[in-house]
Amino acid sequence: MKVDDTRSPHPSSPRKRGEGTLPLPPGRETVDAVGQCAGDLVPVYRAYNNGNIRGIDSNHRITSNLASYQAQIAKGWKGEGVVMCAPAS
Repeated sequence: MKVDDTRSPHPSSPRKRGEGTLPLPPGRETVDAVGQCAGDLVPVYRAYNNGNIRGIDSNHRITSNLASYQAQIAKGWKGEGVVMCAPAS
């Protein structure tokens, strides 16, 4: 098996929020300043279990289903709101 020398086993720098996503057509923002998506995109919500504070493994739940997101919050998870947008289908 030949090793591919062009691939690094480690990222060159830590990723920042919003990096590493697929580009959208010009003039379309993923999430605007108030957490809204463009008309043909749906919001994607993220909830966090506060694992670092509770002494357990940290975990996120990501969903476009608002009811599922709210159910996680009702279980004590921290709601992080809309973190990205996705095509509706």
